[in-house]
Amino acid sequence: MSKETLQHTMRSKVRVFEDGGIRLLRKGQKGLIHAIFSRFGLVLVLLVLQFGALFSLMRWFSNLLPHYLGGTLLVTAAMMVYLLNQDMNNSVRIPWLVVTALAPVLGVLLFCYTKEDVGHRMLKKRLLELEGQTRGQLAQDKKASTALDADCPGAASLAQYLRGRGGGFPVYENTQVTYFPSGEAKFAALLPQLESATQYIFLEYFIIDEGLMWGRILEILARKAAQGVDVRVMYDGTCEFSTLPRDYPRRLEALGIRCKVFAPVTPFVSTHYNYRDHRKILVIDGQVGFTGGVNLADEYINHIEKYGRWKDSALMLEGEGVRSMTALFLQMWCILRQPEFEQFLSDPIPAAANAKGFVVPYGDCPLDGERVGEMVYMDMLNRARKYVHIITPYLILDGELETALRFAAERGVDVHLILPGKPDMAQDAYNQTGAFAESEVENNFSTVAVLYQEECHIVVRADSGINTVEELQGKTVSIGEEESGTEQNAKQILAAYGLDEKLVKEVNLNYTDAAKQLQSGEIDALFCTSGVKTEMIEELANSCGIALLPVDGSAAARLLAAYPAYSQGVIPAGSYNGQDQDVPTIGVKAVLLASDELSENTVKALTKTLYDGVDTLQAELGLPLELGPADKIGVPVHAGAAAYYQENGMAAGEDAA
Repeated sequence: MSKETLQHTMRSKVRVFEDGGIRLLRKGQKGLIHAIFSRFGLVLVLLVLQFGALFSLMRWFSNLLPHYLGGTLLVTAAMMVYLLNQDMNNSVRIPWLVVTALAPVLGVLLFCYTKEDVGHRMLKKRLLELEGQTRGQLAQDKKASTALDADCPGAASLAQYLRGRGGGFPVYENTQVTYFPSGEAKFAALLPQLESATQYIFLEYFIIDEGLMWGRILEILARKAAQGVDVRVMYDGTCEFSTLPRDYPRRLEALGIRCKVFAPVTPFVSTHYNYRDHRKILVIDGQVGFTGGVNLADEYINHIEKYGRWKDSALMLEGEGVRSMTALFLQMWCILRQPEFEQFLSDPIPAAANAKGFVVPYGDCPLDGERVGEMVYMDMLNRARKYVHIITPYLILDGELETALRFAAERGVDVHLILPGKPDMAQDAYNQTGAFAESEVENNFSTVAVLYQEECHIVVRADSGINTVEELQGKTVSIGEEESGTEQNAKQILAAYGLDEKLVKEVNLNYTDAAKQLQSGEIDALFCTSGVKTEMIEELANSCGIALLPVDGSAAARLLAAYPAYSQGVIPAGSYNGQDQDVPTIGVKAVLLASDELSENTVKALTKTLYDGVDTLQAELGLPLELGPADKIGVPVHAGAAAYYQENGMAAGEDAA
């Protein structure tokens, strides 16, 4: 069915075609007024009433305060003995011990409430039942497991765990894996794959929101459904509060698309709300599967900027490994339906062309008591020999993972964590200038301390014949990723030397790609703002030889005068292989920021802890810290930090470490 035919037949159900896609909602259907007078408002009111009733009950019991105080010690002691003898993770045990100690009766009641699985006991039972049925449909190919054991025994033992207690997920050969470094790349590959569907399309996503991305996808889904393809869409119930109305499944079903909402939010106080469907799975005919961190909303492809530029990644699997992804989708889909495993998991899957290596697609369920994801990460950390590089929007470490990371670093593994943030752009964020000129970021933060300096590296090949920044005219230069701190530094440095995009061919590359292209000669130079002895630059120096261009003279003076965040820097001789002289440059301070909502006493205590523990921090981070007041970057010092500096006689700008 063509787009034109679909538009004609679905005129009453589809609003308009836009950008090649369709929309089911009119403007205003996701606004505040709609939310207040919709199911969201009703649920919110009912929840507030329930909490009010609970607190009223607590006030009534306050009349029994003498008896309460008399029994507090006994309840606390009994609960602590009970918790210490429970089989639970310390990251869970310790918070309950604290809660019980601070509020014994309320803490005990809350613990009992959560332990009883109020609101999701049936969900837990059903998911475990479906997981058991799935195991019988996912047979392990002996040839694949034997080959993995011969190739990498360590990985084979992890695969054995995933096949056993980890959920019954086999290891596969004959599966091609494609990595997408951004949501844009995934979106471009996804559309033609959807067009190729002939049997079924299964989508399971945490977030779906109407816009360009979902509109283009939905247009294809509607056409495929009209052609007889089995199209199923499943999304998490929290979308009903944030992006989609309650009747959205009915709107999809009017297009021939089957839809299910996982765990819709209902007006009942329950631990059920803590269990969300955070998966991102798309399966096409059981032969192609997509997963990763990219949801189906426009911010994930940077069509809109909800929180600045979005960086996420995705994978596409082609071949036998897709079978496990199909099984994972069906587990969630069949919670309230008859299982359909045999229908979709029994057909053979053609081996992908040029497939290499092994894959073990797996999922983790918080209801089965098995911490599969954490076990996988622990295994990877404990077997790492060279490096562990982690990029994540959420870093919430329990004791075991923190110990594994520290142990890896202590035995010589290069451990790098990349977290969201733009620490070298604090001034622009505060003043809402530069990359933040059109943002709605509130400048409700202040500085606590300077931690260390990051130097601006300008790297060329040793055999390039380029010795100065001026000689970059007419050259191809990587200035860092778009909207990064490195990009900002690079543009400002080039401008100080009278070079702009007309005189220099600027390309936006991440550090890894920039290093590869510099080594191969595809680019002539790269910018990198980082601490001295950056691993990427060290590898370049060892592989092809490098030279570092100085930032000095009048250009450096202009930069230091124009931008308070910059300071004079140097890359010492011997920092990189073949570097026999100091290289003058400019740098930016890595700064610790704190919300203005934090009290003065809290930030003062934080600052004291930072200075008292400077030696330990340096040893843990492997960085020479240069602690001092961050009063020269254009952002005010937090009152709590200022009080600490004043009490300890630290004048503005003085080093204290």
